[in-house]
Amino acid sequence: RKKRMSNSDPWRGIKPGVMRRVDPGALHGFFWIILEDGSLGLLLSFSEQLDSRIRMPKFKNINVQIRTMGDGFALLISLKDKSYKKIFTTLCFDVVNAAKQAGTTEEAVSNAVKCTGKWHYFLKNGGDRGLTQEEQRGLVGELDFLIYMSNLTSPRKAIEAWQGPMGSAKDYEFPGFCVEVKTRRAASQPVVSISSEHQLEPVEGSHLYLHVSSVASGAGPDGVTLHELVKQADKVFQADESAHDLWQSTIMATGYDPTNDYEGRHWEVVGRMNYFVGIDFPRLLPPLPRGISRLKYCLSLDECIKFCVPDIYEDFTRR
Repeated sequence: RKKRMSNSDPWRGIKPGVMRRVDPGALHGFFWIILEDGSLGLLLSFSEQLDSRIRMPKFKNINVQIRTMGDGFALLISLKDKSYKKIFTTLCFDVVNAAKQAGTTEEAVSNAVKCTGKWHYFLKNGGDRGLTQEEQRGLVGELDFLIYMSNLTSPRKAIEAWQGPMGSAKDYEFPGFCVEVKTRRAASQPVVSISSEHQLEPVEGSHLYLHVSSVASGAGPDGVTLHELVKQADKVFQADESAHDLWQSTIMATGYDPTNDYEGRHWEVVGRMNYFVGIDFPRLLPPLPRGISRLKYCLSLDECIKFCVPDIYEDFTRR
């Protein structure tokens, strides 16, 4: 009887720099690998150059990259922190299962990357508790802006620009300008929370804007549930299959799970403000004093009135 490999440690017995085929009979070439530095990895080998638009998710403790391998290429998913080994093993088997039904190598790589991206929030936060009320409010503001920019530019341009859930310092990265999106309670004081010294940091070669959504919520019938808003956004991308694939991987990376219960609260965007973040805009920037890092502070919107612009895209075009 053929001995089955244990899922508990598929790297057992592998020496650094050596690979072992996950399933010799499978269509696509997945390998378990231990890198020279001792890092655990899963590798998918292929021969042809792929579409450069495949977006690699960014993790703190896991690397996902396309690299050259001999005369061909490989998708390498590797673990930097071995304390995550158990969950990384589960992720790897999930990736292999997601890719094994693909008919082409490019589809297999795309499925593997999308599957990895869906683990982004879980690995970042370590649980499946669902989004907190504050996280839901933030996502409502992000989706409202995404739908707006999709209608203004195109669904593909908008979803390709939405980089925040994938680990970027800026929420949206358009050609020539970046946008940081903030959401506040409609009835709260006119302030927003800046969560790092890098959020409003200038980007070389790009203009920077701050978009603030005022969002009201309650248990009544006014507004839409989070599930309803996600469905509205989903319809925007359905006409373009590749854009829809990007949308699905990105929304999952935010931590949104359609199986969580978000039906008891309705949301409504009741105000939107845009600000051009120029040289005189009030903000704290690196370098910080020695020993100070992970800076968080509140930004008073009353002090930002003179930087207001009616429309980001129109202002960017003018500039």
